[in-house]
Amino acid sequence: MSKPAHRSLLFGFVALLVVGLVAFVAFGLTVKWVGQTDIELRFVITDAHTGQSIPNATIHVRAEPGGFCDEHPQKTFAITTDENGRATAMAKSCMCFGSKGTLKDTFGSHLPNWYIDVTAAGYSEAEPTYLDVAENARRVQRGEAFGTLLVPIRLRSDAAEPSDTPTKRSRPF
Repeated sequence: MSKPAHRSLLFGFVALLVVGLVAFVAFGLTVKWVGQTDIELRFVITDAHTGQSIPNATIHVRAEPGGFCDEHPQKTFAITTDENGRATAMAKSCMCFGSKGTLKDTFGSHLPNWYIDVTAAGYSEAEPTYLDVAENARRVQRGEAFGTLLVPIRLRSDAAEPSDTPTKRSRPF
């Protein structure tokens, strides 16, 4: 192989190596990060059968110690829904985390260490719910000033609902 051909081959290899290295740095690297954010919890209480909002429902919160958010100043407190069945509460300084890169931008957050149950006139009490579970954490939406999480809760009416079992009918002869 002649010297110019050898140099050309070597130059091509070096150029390919440089381009590959630049592409790896630009597209392959991600930064893992950890921080904190406030999270606005947006509760929406609805009738399980009709889907209609339930005004004046009471969201009972039991804040447990520990977790990855600042502890609420009260261990137990209640929030009442408005005429649209909505109520909000703010969780302060929750640990959040993610990855940031050219092709990747993820976000996740812990939630407060709260147990929630809901009551409303004419409805059965909802089963207590623990807020900081993976399903909820994945649904936290990142925002400029704070994150948000929509927490839908469906209550069953105390009114007699039609039975799903067919009634006995006499057979015609």
